[in-house]
Amino acid sequence: MVRSATGRCRRGQYSLALVLALPVMVGIAGLAIDVSFKRVGQAEIQAAADAASRSGTGFLDGTDDGVAKALAVTELVLTRNTVAGEPVDVDDARIQTGSWADDGFTVSSDPSEINAIRVTIEGGAGAWIGGMLGSPWLSMAATSTSVAGGAGVVECPLPMAMPSCEFDDLESMCNTDLTVIYSPAPTDNIGWALMDQTNVNANDVRNQIVGCSTTAEGSVDGLVSLGNGQVTTALQELTSVLNDANETYLTDWDASWGTLGAQSSKSSVKATVYGKVALVGQIPLFDEDSYCPGGGKFNEKSLPVDGFATVAVFDVANKGGDKWVKMRVLCDIDLDTQGGGSMAGTWANPTVVY
Repeated sequence: MVRSATGRCRRGQYSLALVLALPVMVGIAGLAIDVSFKRVGQAEIQAAADAASRSGTGFLDGTDDGVAKALAVTELVLTRNTVAGEPVDVDDARIQTGSWADDGFTVSSDPSEINAIRVTIEGGAGAWIGGMLGSPWLSMAATSTSVAGGAGVVECPLPMAMPSCEFDDLESMCNTDLTVIYSPAPTDNIGWALMDQTNVNANDVRNQIVGCSTTAEGSVDGLVSLGNGQVTTALQELTSVLNDANETYLTDWDASWGTLGAQSSKSSVKATVYGKVALVGQIPLFDEDSYCPGGGKFNEKSLPVDGFATVAVFDVANKGGDKWVKMRVLCDIDLDTQGGGSMAGTWANPTVVY
C-alpha cells in the first residue's frame, strides 16, 4: 500500500502542534496547582490565627498573670499549627492584646481592660510555576480577633441595672448581698431598668420578670433606660415567682453561693422557701462613673451597657413603707455566649469576632 505524502504531513503538523502546546498546557496546570495550593494555605493560615486567638482569650481574667498565660498559650497554639506543611513561625506573627467594644478593637496593655487578643500572621510558600514567571512566592496572610472576658451578650436580662464601676474591685463584690431599695425614697445606685426601651413602665418590667417578653436578649452594644419608681406590681410579681417553689424560672440555692442571714421580718417571701430557691439571671451594667461612689437619681435614659453581672434574687418586701429586693452577686459564672463585656464575674466563651 502506498502512503500518501499528505497523511505524513498531517501527522507532522499534529506533532508540531503538540510540541508547541505542551508548555502552555503544563503552564496552565502549574498555575492551577499554585492557585489551589494558595487557597489551601490561606485556609490553613486563617485556621491557625483563629485557633491561637481563641485559645489565648480563655485565660484573660483582668490580671497580669492572666494576660501572661493568654500570650503564652497563644504562641504555643501557633507553633502547633502548620501552613503548607511547615509549622507556623512565631516570628511571622504579631500578637496584640486589647479591648473589644462596640464592634471595634483597641490595643491596650491594661489587664483590667483587656478582653480580646488579635493575631496577625504574614507568611507564604514557594510557587511552582510562579517561579518560572518571576513570582516565586505565594503570599498568605490572616488576622483573627477573639474576645472573651465578661459576657457581652445574654438572654433574658433581669429588669434591673447598676453601674459597672461598682465592679472595679471584683473580689469585693463576689458573693455579697445587695439590697435594692424602692421605698422610702432610695439613695442607692441600682433599680429597675429595661434594655432598648424608651421608658421603664410597670407592665414591661413585670413581663420581663416572668416571660422575657419585653427584651429577649441584651448586648453590650445596647442601651438601658433606668427608673427607680416603686413599681409595686413588679415587686408583687417577683414575690409570687419566689413563693412558687415549683416555678420553672427558679433555681435551687447552691451551697457554693454561701449561706444567707436571718430572714427580715418585713420580707414578703414565705419562710418555707427563703434560702432554698432564687431567681438567677443577668443584670445590665451601665457605663456611668457618676453613680460611683454613692447613688444617683437613677432616672437616666439611654445609658450605654458595657457588661453584665449574674445575681440570685432571693428576697422581696412589697408592703408598707419599706419596699426592697435582695440579691446575691455570683461570680465565676460561665455562659455559653459571646464575650466583650466588662469584668464582672460572669465569663463568656472565647469567640472569634473577625
